[in-house]
Amino acid sequence: MQKQKNLAGIRGWLLFYASYSIVGVSINPYYIFKMIKEVLEWDLESVYAIGSYILLEVLFIISLFNLLKKNKNGPLITIITELVAILFEIIDFFLSDRTLYDVLDSALIIIVGMIWILYFRYSKRVNATF
Repeated sequence: MQKQKNLAGIRGWLLFYASYSIVGVSINPYYIFKMIKEVLEWDLESVYAIGSYILLEVLFIISLFNLLKKNKNGPLITIITELVAILFEIIDFFLSDRTLYDVLDSALIIIVGMIWILYFRYSKRVNATF
């Protein structure tokens, strides 16, 4: 029981995820406004791109808030957020021109998202904290 108690708290990889999310949530509004400003024609693809970006921003804010408040549903909300991010990346991949950069970028986002999903599902620290 003592060892389980030492694992509780936002430390280690959980702290890294929270810190990384704070930075991302802080920077993303700039990119959203930049995307809106650069849209020349409001077609279905541009509305989808900006809408999905805004939805992901909102989901990450909700996820981060629940993690920092140590809400028992925090890991589940984070897993759902990562799954939605992976889904949007797969959709974006099929809508793109599929250059080498797009393939590598999509693969990286999917792999990192799956790692975080597995972490929040099976980590002893996450289980002890929430």
